[in-house]
Amino acid sequence: MESKELYLSCYDRLFAIKARAKNSYSYDLSAEQVERLKTLFDNLGIPHETELIEDKCYIDRPEKFDLAPANSRIVIEIGDEQYNIANYNTYLIKARYSEKISEAFNAKGLISRVELMGQYYNVDVVPLFKEEYTPTVKVKAEEKPKYKQITMFDRATA
Repeated sequence: MESKELYLSCYDRLFAIKARAKNSYSYDLSAEQVERLKTLFDNLGIPHETELIEDKCYIDRPEKFDLAPANSRIVIEIGDEQYNIANYNTYLIKARYSEKISEAFNAKGLISRVELMGQYYNVDVVPLFKEEYTPTVKVKAEEKPKYKQITMFDRATA
C-alpha cells in the first residue's frame, strides 16, 4: 500500500505537508502527490519522511524565555499546486521556524511564503524577572450597571 503521508524533517522534528485547497484548508495528499513531492525533495536534497516518527513529534509550547505564539504555517507552490506545511499534527508553528523553512525552500528554487494566522505576537509582554510592572492600558474604575440583566428564568416567572 502506498503512503499518503509526507513529512518535512528539519530542526530535529517533523512538519506535515498537506494539499492546500483554494479556500486555504489543508487536506491529505494523494498517492500521486506524495510520489511527486518525494521525487522533487530527493532531487533537491530536502530531508523528508514518509511515516510519523514518534521521537520527532513536538508541539510548540511557550517556554520560560519564549512567549511567542504558534501562529503560522508555510505555503509552497509547485507548478499549479499549493501545499501547507505545519506541525506534524497540522497545528500551527512558531513564526521563527516558518520563516527559516520558507527561506530554505526559496533558496532551493521553490516558491514559498509564511502565512500568519490568528493572534500575533504581543509586544507588551510582562517581563519575567522584573518585580514591578505597570500595564500600558489603564483600566476604568468599576461602574454600577444602569440596567439589570435578566435571564430566561426571570422572564418565565414574570
